[in-house]
Amino acid sequence: GFEFTANCAGNLEILMSTEKKGKLNVTIDKDYDNSFEVNVDDTTKKCVIQADLTKGEHTFLIQKATEHGQNPLFEITGVSVGGELGTAKPVQSDKRIEFYGDSITAGYGNLTTNATTNAGGWEYQNGCKTYATFTAQTLGADYAIAAASGHGVLGGFNGKSHPDNINID
Repeated sequence: GFEFTANCAGNLEILMSTEKKGKLNVTIDKDYDNSFEVNVDDTTKKCVIQADLTKGEHTFLIQKATEHGQNPLFEITGVSVGGELGTAKPVQSDKRIEFYGDSITAGYGNLTTNATTNAGGWEYQNGCKTYATFTAQTLGADYAIAAASGHGVLGGFNGKSHPDNINID
């Protein structure tokens, strides 16, 4: 994802293109509990976040919320904020964490509300709402996530082991 600041008011518009259905997560002013989930597909060219921002300095964090297998690429071609983009770089934390994991880390099925729903669809996952992001946010750390559903270190969803992935001696 990426982060930027702007002196603005009103709503946020994101211009984009994508090849498949997927989800973006938009966080404004580090209000993680009220992040916007934006569902998009190959016909989406612009999405408007109805943020109704008051005039002032705001920070925007835009992240891809679906894993690679669900949607390999979002191309953000522009952003409109109803004001002026800031010139200051977002403050980086002195703490950094990198998470490696499987479906739990990727957010597979974390938006399902019942056990009968097929959790495999893009609409039922948000990688921005996992233990990895919650941990980094709680610690005030910058983070990166490398995760893929069905690909564990020692074995995957199909029961086959992955001996080349790890060497335990």
